[in-house]
Amino acid sequence: MAVPAIRGWAVFCMGAWLMGTVFTAIVATQNFYTIDRLLAAQPNTAFTAAVDKLGHQEARELLRYLSSELNRLYFQYWNIAQLAIGILALWLTGKLPGPSKAKWGIVAMLGIVLLSAALWTSFRAIRLLPPSIPLVCCTPPTQFWMALS
Repeated sequence: MAVPAIRGWAVFCMGAWLMGTVFTAIVATQNFYTIDRLLAAQPNTAFTAAVDKLGHQEARELLRYLSSELNRLYFQYWNIAQLAIGILALWLTGKLPGPSKAKWGIVAMLGIVLLSAALWTSFRAIRLLPPSIPLVCCTPPTQFWMALS
């Protein structure tokens, strides 16, 4: 494979990696924001009846728990995908010709970022939380959503 093609694919992998990270963050925040929008609008009579039966606060907590579990699943899938993308980016960067010090410095930095992102997100945020820590907490500050609107 020619050097420009290798460089192009490596840059593509880095762009996909960055885009996926941003996309995952947006999806996670919008999942929680959608709950408050749905509860405020109550667009469906069946939904409104279910919320009234369960109670507004209990329905909100249940939906936020569901959203947190979905976000957890999305993060787990993204971790697997970013491992594949990161390994491919490392392999492509390693095939580039040039000064070996700079090249392997980049490979080492990418490897550290890849490993720490995978370990921190997978183990710290998903698997090591004790079950006693509630996933649904108090009402979030209203100003948090102002930046996302």
